[in-house]
Amino acid sequence: MDESEIGMPGMKVTIERYFSIFPAESKSQLTDENGFYEFSDLKMGLYRILVSSDQDVEFTGRNSIIKWIGFFSRTHTLNIGISATEDENFEISLAITADPDTIEKGESALLSWHSLNTKSLQIDQGIGSVEDNSTITVSPAETTLYTITAEGISGNIKKASVTITVLDSNIAPPPLSSSTTTAVVSTTTTASSGGGGGGGGSSSSSGEGPSTTTTSLKECDKDTDCTDNNTCTGKETCINSECIAGIMLNCDDGNPCTHDTCDPTGGCLHDNNTLTCNDNNVCTANELCVKGSCQPGTSITCDDGDKCTIDTCDPDTGCIFTLIPDCECVEDSDCTDNNVCTGAESCVDNQCLPGTPLTCDDGNPCTDDSCDPTGGCHHANNTSACDDSSACTSGDLCSDGSCQPGTPITCDDGDGCTNDTCDPGAGCVFTQISGCQCDSDSDCSDSNVCTGAETCSGMLCVAGTPPDCDDGNPCTDDSCVPASGCASVAVPGCVSCSFDSDCAAGETCIANICQGSDLPPDPPEVIGITDGSVYTNNEMVRNDNFVQAFFTPVPGTTCSATLQKDSELPAVYTSGTKIIGAGSYQLVVTAEDTGTGLTADKIVNFVMNPSDQGSTFITNNNIFDTKLEITYNYNTYYTIRAGKPLFAVWAEDANGNFLHNLYVSTVPATNIMRYSQNWAARPQALPYWAHKACEPYGADSIYIATPDIPPDLDAVTGATNMAGFKVITNVNTDTNRIIRILFEINQSFDTGWYFNDAFSTDKYYKGTGSYEPALVYGTLIDLDNLQPEYSLDLIGYSHFAGSDGNLYTDYYAIDPDTELSRYIFDHATSMVGSITVTVN
Repeated sequence: MDESEIGMPGMKVTIERYFSIFPAESKSQLTDENGFYEFSDLKMGLYRILVSSDQDVEFTGRNSIIKWIGFFSRTHTLNIGISATEDENFEISLAITADPDTIEKGESALLSWHSLNTKSLQIDQGIGSVEDNSTITVSPAETTLYTITAEGISGNIKKASVTITVLDSNIAPPPLSSSTTTAVVSTTTTASSGGGGGGGGSSSSSGEGPSTTTTSLKECDKDTDCTDNNTCTGKETCINSECIAGIMLNCDDGNPCTHDTCDPTGGCLHDNNTLTCNDNNVCTANELCVKGSCQPGTSITCDDGDKCTIDTCDPDTGCIFTLIPDCECVEDSDCTDNNVCTGAESCVDNQCLPGTPLTCDDGNPCTDDSCDPTGGCHHANNTSACDDSSACTSGDLCSDGSCQPGTPITCDDGDGCTNDTCDPGAGCVFTQISGCQCDSDSDCSDSNVCTGAETCSGMLCVAGTPPDCDDGNPCTDDSCVPASGCASVAVPGCVSCSFDSDCAAGETCIANICQGSDLPPDPPEVIGITDGSVYTNNEMVRNDNFVQAFFTPVPGTTCSATLQKDSELPAVYTSGTKIIGAGSYQLVVTAEDTGTGLTADKIVNFVMNPSDQGSTFITNNNIFDTKLEITYNYNTYYTIRAGKPLFAVWAEDANGNFLHNLYVSTVPATNIMRYSQNWAARPQALPYWAHKACEPYGADSIYIATPDIPPDLDAVTGATNMAGFKVITNVNTDTNRIIRILFEINQSFDTGWYFNDAFSTDKYYKGTGSYEPALVYGTLIDLDNLQPEYSLDLIGYSHFAGSDGNLYTDYYAIDPDTELSRYIFDHATSMVGSITVTVN
């Protein structure tokens, strides 16, 4: 069922049965990586296949497909072709960062970028194509701008940039200002005390007191005569008509990160440098000046290699190693013993805790479990005794790592009326066979010699023949004692005779007894009912739900009767009246001598089975193989319909080859009509069965069973009552582990609103009493994978006139509301309540 050429994975496919006699069902699953899906174990019916998706999709095929699944079909596959539509307006999201964004020459930084809705990414500076949302390490030699370019799925472009600044601490600081003033000066040393010297000359004194060194610039009258217009040299003054140099301007600002200079005009200048510096923190190293301040350097590493110390750093004193009290570990890896069998050791509160030992018990009694410190768990197969969890085997042993079943136990309760099976969970199970009364004659004995020797026939007890206790002597009371048998007691005063002359005066010889006028009449004779009989529907007169008792008084007597059912009060009964209804009955017929008024009774006890129980048929006893119980429950509608349905039940192999008849009604099995007792060709009765089980007959080559050529039938045949029935049968499955059970049913003399008069020109239609086609039910049984019970489901109908042996399913149309579809379902539900099969 290939619906397209291209499949798309991950699509949800739903299949739902929306027209069938079975309950509706629905299944869903996703297509595989090739766009395929597969549904298995589908019952017959009409299915709608739907494809859906939470994506924006466009189907190249149909998104709703209707398919008919036929009888015995199991697997169907379908390809779905889907193409996804593309959004032309996806907006690009793009960002790039650097960490850090300022580095020393020779160091590295990490570029990171994030993108969304892009088809390709490029980074310049020789990096090239990159993946979405990733990182890369770069080491630029100089300050560099990095730009990332993204192309969207619609062809749109977007860019983002980041700059990494590179510093070089080896570059010399800028020179001092070149605007300096050079002056030629002379130095005079004077002492402060007594005596003056000659003018213009120099003198020195070794007298006590401080000495002052002055630089004489020139002679002056006032301070303004001494200025050199250089701010850096300070303010010159005129002392004793001599110009004294000023105090040089101190431009040191105490900042190691500035180059301090002096401009004659502007004064002190402080230019930032990139020299190494000291941030006064012992815990950092390699500090550098940046923008006029000393930036913290790289943190030093304080690690003494001891897991049980807390390693810290004090800015003033440096590394400090503080011992952790009672410390064994810091992290789990400090505690490992390198043995996987002891589990993973852990460190909790600086103490090593043992791990949880590895559990190597795999729960399999057929392996010896051990642990290797390096390799872990090992499971070696053993041959120990084990339990396969089945109560039906004993002596189970391990083999190849699994428990193999031992010897099957024997389940036999010695009762022929039970099916002896074994349930793996419960053990021996003994199920009573429905309708079974006996396995041997001894099962039927009532320990009453007077009822005769009961026998077992077909699992049913058959009443024995009561002994004839009449000793031929009319003057004895002949009776039967249950424990010992016949007994004869002389009748007081009774005289046997052959002629009247053998009797006393006034007596006559009647029935070989000298009789006066005071003897009771003989008990009346009752026909139609046998004392002690059990009646089921198919054993009653004309197979109907009643029996009759007939009795006629002899001359000189009258007869009356009462009938008592169960514990009810006796009621008057008239000869020939129909006795209807399930229960235990006692019929008492009384003969009264019209002359003397003396009476004699005939008592008859019998049982009638419930009419709604139906009958149980036991067939195919000659096949000692798989036992089946097939139960047909009629529809209550039959209580108001005329006639009884005809059935054929048979077994086939998995390929449809006929195996055995299991039950066939009398008419289709022999083609002898029950009412007319004449042969009648009726190929339209059960044609699907007849074409499989019978041979063609006559000039028309019709497939029927004839009285002189019956089918290969090892089954009970009989008119089927309206109460349903059960068939206990066997089927040969020596070489057929998968079998099919088929059931064909037809209602004779039953008109239908669709087929009535529709085909009146057909030779075999309508003229012999079948106005609608037979319906066919079926099921498949895998004997190696049994279910508790199987339901036979409607799979089609037969040819209305029996012209062929085909199975027709055309009522399963795309539209379930067709006239033919409605008719077939009405026909089916009117005849069949349920048909089930159990396998023993």
